[in-house]
Amino acid sequence: MLSVDINRNIEEYHDNLFMGLSLKQCVSVVVSAVICVGSVVLLQDKIGLTASCYLSMPVVAPICLNGFYNKNGMNFTEYVKRTCKGLIQKPLLYQSEERPVEDVKPSDK
Repeated sequence: MLSVDINRNIEEYHDNLFMGLSLKQCVSVVVSAVICVGSVVLLQDKIGLTASCYLSMPVVAPICLNGFYNKNGMNFTEYVKRTCKGLIQKPLLYQSEERPVEDVKPSDK
């Protein structure tokens, strides 16, 4: 009998392209490797190998995080945008249209 395994949760489906990585992850690894190697090769004669490696990491880290990081269905870029937007958002205020209790007169019986 022929049987096909189906994931119960479609959102967690992971398409494997190379060694268990998705296309987005493979592209982020290749782009970050090219940028890292290029910056180290260009800067190592001027500031040394160790310093050039340290300077390339802040450039490469967001690229890798964008490919691999996923929180609440958002990639790294969306998560940072929403977090920054939430930090600078004005507080929400609510003003009731009801009269205060002190203004209400008891009814005479």
